[in-house]
Amino acid sequence: MKVLVTGGAGFIGSHIVDRLAEEGHEVVVVDNMATGLRRNVNRAANLYKTDIQGWRLERIFRNERPNVVLHLAAQVNVRRSVEDPVFDAQVNVLGTMNVLQQAVRHGVRKVVFSSSGGGHLWGTGTGSST
Repeated sequence: MKVLVTGGAGFIGSHIVDRLAEEGHEVVVVDNMATGLRRNVNRAANLYKTDIQGWRLERIFRNERPNVVLHLAAQVNVRRSVEDPVFDAQVNVLGTMNVLQQAVRHGVRKVVFSSSGGGHLWGTGTGSST
């Protein structure tokens, strides 16, 4: 089975990629390398250094034709999400929408989404020092 892993150069993603490769799956990694590292990516995986928001994602889906997508890519820096919530939403909401849209367009059978839930809660008394 061919599996596309977004965020596959990160800590969790790279371990999932390793396991998929060990089990004999074809693995495609999409990561913008903002926090991921090339050395984390299993040599058996095909790495695309690109952003999930970009137009190149469509080309990757068209060329690779994955059966399954594991969507782990995200903007996870809490400080940045507070300082620039628009950027955070662009990556985490619009980027995810792009991944899902490409999955539907290209006949992906299953999408697995994982999120840390590391957001900031304003006015609740948790996570705020202001």
